Amino acid sequence: IGFSKERGEGNMYWNIIFHNYKTGKNNLLEPEKKILIGGYNFNNYYDKETYSSGKVETYKQSPFIFYTVYTDDYNADKKLGTSDPAYFFISNADGTGFKQVSPPGISITQKEFPKNNPFLLLSGIRDSNKDKKFNANDEQVYYKVNMADSSFKAEEIFSQSFKIKLKKLFDKNWKN
Repeated sequence: IGFSKERGEGNMYWNIIFHNYKTGKNNLLEPEKKILIGGYNFNNYYDKETYSSGKVETYKQSPFIFYTVYTDDYNADKKLGTSDPAYFFISNADGTGFKQVSPPGISITQKEFPKNNPFLLLSGIRDSNKDKKFNANDEQVYYKVNMADSSFKAEEIFSQSFKIKLKKLFDKNWKN
């Protein structure tokens, strides 16, 4: 059961109730903090146009529920929305164990769970120019999360030295 808040930003919820029909017990996904669950700026990085997409998701190869969640009023407009960083969270099937998996300050734009692989792949945007926006002017970053490891630590895939080599190669071959 989801509690939605009409915001014109797609399917956004301020919390979710899990009801165990066998025991009659109710469990609120996040009983303490203010959160917004749901969509993300789907084309913000590429087209500089925004529209909401995303949802609460499950994958056959994982026992967890995956969420796109907003917890930080990053742009200081006194509300949570798709202009703030979209974080990746998980919970158990009954709503317990709700936990942020993606790094703070990185807005997740895409997630992929390759078949026959315990690693979840995350793409995101780091506000590298510090303008409080996540868009094409910022650095795109990539993470992997070993879903078989209970720590769910997100590890950046490309090292800083590798990214510097890529930038130099790009500048050499493509900048005029």
